[in-house]
Amino acid sequence: MLNYIKAELWKALRHRIFWGTTIFLVLCTALFGFLMHSADYVELVGGVSVTMLTGMLVVPLLVQVVDGGRGETMKNEISFGLSRGGIYGGKLLSGLLLGLGLCTVLMIGLLGICFPLLPHDDPEAEAVALGILGFCLLAAVPVWCGMFALCHAMAMLFPGAAV
Repeated sequence: MLNYIKAELWKALRHRIFWGTTIFLVLCTALFGFLMHSADYVELVGGVSVTMLTGMLVVPLLVQVVDGGRGETMKNEISFGLSRGGIYGGKLLSGLLLGLGLCTVLMIGLLGICFPLLPHDDPEAEAVALGILGFCLLAAVPVWCGMFALCHAMAMLFPGAAV
């Protein structure tokens, strides 16, 4: 199963849609950080906390990356001897790992780059804001994973990319 997940991640990292989505999200994150240039670090972290659920908008693109051309690859995988449950689970886990990795890169990038650039008034308020951000992130990740599982199930059940 780990070899299959590794193969799916390798295939997804060579997909143009993934890199286009990543570049677009990095540019949006940079724009968000640039728009917060007049704020302090606490306001930036508060702004990031409010926008957590917008990660659900990225889910259909990640599902397209993982399940994109499934017609030909499903035939190859089934003829190789993999079970349908193993294929479904492997694609699900690789897509979740891909999405969580992308989230980690964006969050660490934004907060890490803006930390030395923005003024710091109250270290205690920053700690509270980062705690709230962690709580919001812990609340948003199950929603993202559930949305990915739903979209992935729809993509596996129905043929065509319109789903």
